[in-house]
Amino acid sequence: MDFLVTVDRKPWFCVETKLSERADKNSLSYFRKSLNIPYAYLVVKESGVDKFTDGYRIISADSFCSSLV
Repeated sequence: MDFLVTVDRKPWFCVETKLSERADKNSLSYFRKSLNIPYAYLVVKESGVDKFTDGYRIISADSFCSSLV
């Protein structure tokens, strides 16, 4: 897990960054479940990616970053 965002010291969402969605995602699932994090994102370099799988969202970096503004 690369980033953990909290609200009132409680996990809100976590982010794992990878070059592609084919990368190993085990750490993201592990931390999401262990810390009871409501939202989890796998942010990838590939454009045009946006889907849900195994309790987290896989999204391209350009879309993820633009949603933060």
